[in-house]
Amino acid sequence: MPNNILPEEKEILHSIESEYGFIISEKENIQNTVGFKLEEGKVVALGLCRKKITNIKNICKLKNLEILDLSQNNIINIPDEVKLLKKLKSLRLAGNSLT
Repeated sequence: MPNNILPEEKEILHSIESEYGFIISEKENIQNTVGFKLEEGKVVALGLCRKKITNIKNICKLKNLEILDLSQNNIINIPDEVKLLKKLKSLRLAGNSLT
């Protein structure tokens, strides 16, 4: 994890890594990959493609997200917590089994 990431954002990313057993690294382009993009220490873009994600409640704690790519996972519903993402401009959910 980069040193310039805000502690609360770092903690959320670590909890996601622990829950699903993979590492999330900083990347410039997060589309169709696993990674995050920072601006001023805040996670503004997050890509978690093809990682068998089922629950996005922890992800919704990243309140500065503008882009979220969760393509090709095992998500079946969108929790109410997604309403916390007030800055979200793009949500990619292709390849999930949404009901």
